Order: sequence, then structure tokens, then C-alpha cells
Amino acid sequence: MAKTKYFEGIKAAQAQDAAGMQSALTPFNISDLAEKGFAAKLKGALFQKLIGPVYAVSRRFFPVMRAAGFYHITRDAQVRQILLRPDDFTVPFGPEMAQLAGGVTFALGLDGAAQQRQNAIVRQIIQPERDIKLITDLTRNFSGALLENSKGRIDVINDLFKRTATEVCIRYFGISAEDPDAFADW
Repeated sequence: MAKTKYFEGIKAAQAQDAAGMQSALTPFNISDLAEKGFAAKLKGALFQKLIGPVYAVSRRFFPVMRAAGFYHITRDAQVRQILLRPDDFTVPFGPEMAQLAGGVTFALGLDGAAQQRQNAIVRQIIQPERDIKLITDLTRNFSGALLENSKGRIDVINDLFKRTATEVCIRYFGISAEDPDAFADW
């Protein structure tokens, strides 16, 4: 059986925390997640350049690819099959989501009926038929402003797609983000 992630380490840390063995958590700082040192930055840049071509080859020749201790499912049909089998393929973020939320699992940590229940609640709040004009207008305004101020050159992925999606998300959900780029990366 495939071993996924590092659940044993998470459970051990949670047990230590429950026993009062860990010190108080320091405030979250997104800068702590940044790559450190030249080699780490080079590795990160190389990874970003190669991930697209690697997945393209995988989709063609190795639709179920094992890499870095994980199985990467790269074809739409297989992903859809997996999503229909939550008892066999569980969500890998459950322990982290429970830890982040003080013991309550939500969003990325839910599977099956619990996920469907939460999805139904979210869909009562986010209604595409009602919100599509707002989202379309925000998207048009931000992308237009970015293109207009680009002076003829723009990084389409980072400076147009990612930034537009981030700005629309911030306004649509009413999120306060001091650094939209850091928010997008996180």
C-alpha cells in the first residue's frame, strides 16, 4: 500500500501539543515559507520550469506517476474516477486542516458526505448566476488596468493571470491582504 504524506509525524506533533509539550506557536509569517539560500532558490526555479513538461510527458506515457513519495494522477478520466471513490482515496489535508482550525476539519480536509454538506452551504453563499457579472467586471477591470500599465511587456502568468485572480478573489471575498503577491503564492 502506498504511504502518503507524513501523517505519523503530524499525529506525533498533535499528541505532544495535547500533552502540553510544545511551546506556544509563533505568529504565522508567510516569509518563513520562502526558499532560503542560493541552492534552494535554484532548485525552486528549476522545478517551476520543469513541472509543466514533466506532467505533459506523464499524461502521455505515465498517467499514474510515482514521484517524491506520492502518486501523481495526470489524466482527467483517472482523476474523475478517484473523486468518485472517497472511501479508497481520502483527502490528504485532513490532519493539517484540523490542526490549523483548532481541531475542526473544514474545506480541504473534508471527504464524502461532510464535504458535500459543506459544499452545499458554500453554494448557498456563492451563486454563480448571481455573482458572474461582478466577477466578470472585476476581472475585466483588473486585467485591463494591468495591460494598460504594462508598457507593452507583461509576464502573462504572474503579472496578469495570477495577479488578476488574486485581486478578484480579495475583493469578492472581502479579504484584507497587505501583499497580494504573497497571498497568491500562499
